[in-house]
Formats: sequence, structure tokens, C-alpha cells
Amino acid sequence: MVVETNRCPNCGSSLQTVSGTGRITCGYCGTELTIRDDEPGKAEPDLITSENLERVRTMIAGGEYVEAIKLYRESTGASLKDAKDAVDAMAKGAGIEVPQPKLWPCPVIIALFAAWIALVGFSPRIAEWLLMRLSNGSASGAAIESARVALPITIVFVSLGLLIFRLAKKHRSPKPASKT
Repeated sequence: MVVETNRCPNCGSSLQTVSGTGRITCGYCGTELTIRDDEPGKAEPDLITSENLERVRTMIAGGEYVEAIKLYRESTGASLKDAKDAVDAMAKGAGIEVPQPKLWPCPVIIALFAAWIALVGFSPRIAEWLLMRLSNGSASGAAIESARVALPITIVFVSLGLLIFRLAKKHRSPKPASKT
């Protein structure tokens, strides 16, 4: 039986890991960990090899935070949230400051939303004005009414389409790396 020394990802205290036992619990903070032997062909979800765990720690120490989360996810099959939480805990245990995403400040979001609402709200008048200018004042009442209804609906659907496209692009799964 091989004994390795590892650090708890939550508190950073030393752990004694016995190969082949699967699960261990940190004696200091009670965090439960799962580790598997480095045997090829033994792919079990939610388990990480000690080699990959060390690579994750090295990436964290080198400032490669996103890559560490990716490797943790690939190694364990964990969700993005679980992988981020685990890497955050490892970084915190090692005394490394965890980078946080930069969010737009609330006033900017409110101003953009207000501008969008104003655009939709004024779009019937804009549509009427454009139609009258393009037809040299000879547009029918039905055409003007249709334009007053169509432009706000078009703005809303285009906005929703752009939002859905942006979210889909942001959350699409990465392409697998080619084998060379």
C-alpha cells in the first residue's frame, strides 16, 4: 500500500492518503475527498488522480485559474460551479487570492435598460416620422398604423434574438482538442 501526503483543498492542512481506499476525510475541517489510483482505463466520475490534483495546484499557483477549473472539470466530471468552488477552496487554502469576475455596475445596467425601454416606447413615433419622410407625406393611415405596431415588435424580437445568440455563444461547449 502506497501512502501519499496531500493538502486539504478547503483548509490546506496535510492529509494522509492511502492508495486504493477511495475516500478520505480531513481531520481538521471534515472535508471529504475522493481520490483514485493512477490506473489507466479506470475512469470513474467525481474522482481525481493525485497527478491531476497536483497539476491543478500548480496551475493555481501559476495564476492559470481558468485552466485549473477546466482541468478539474475534465478530471472529475464535476459541474462548472462545483469545479470553481473546489479550485477556489484550493487557492484559498494555499493563500492565493482568487480572481473574481468583473460585473457591470448596477447604474450602467439600469441606464441601458432605460434607454432600451425609451427606444421601444418612442419607436411608434419614429416609425410614423420615417414613413412620412420616405413617402413624402403621402402614406395612408393603415400604413402608418402598421409601421407604428411593426417597429416596436421588430425591436423587441431583434433584441431578444441578439441576447439569445450572445448567451448561446457564451455557454457553448468547447470543441475537443485534436489529437496530434
